[in-house]
Amino acid sequence: KKAKKRNPQELWMDVVEEAVAAAADAPANLQSFLTAMDGLGNVPRNGKKFKNFVRNSLRMRSEQTIDQLWDYLEARQQKARKEA
Repeated sequence: KKAKKRNPQELWMDVVEEAVAAAADAPANLQSFLTAMDGLGNVPRNGKKFKNFVRNSLRMRSEQTIDQLWDYLEARQQKARKEA
């Protein structure tokens, strides 16, 4: 039987899970938010929806920190795409 192709959301969740697992390597101001994301399922992969999700789910109010978190995950996703 052939391996089933993974959908984009599954690939994004892999990136999020890897970022959570490697939270110690993340910038200090993002570490606590990454560990808090561990228990959250189905994290949006669209920038605007992600930022709204983080604002509401993690009760984060700093736009600068939200942007840093998004940029960090985006960079990890780009790296994962290059390796694949």
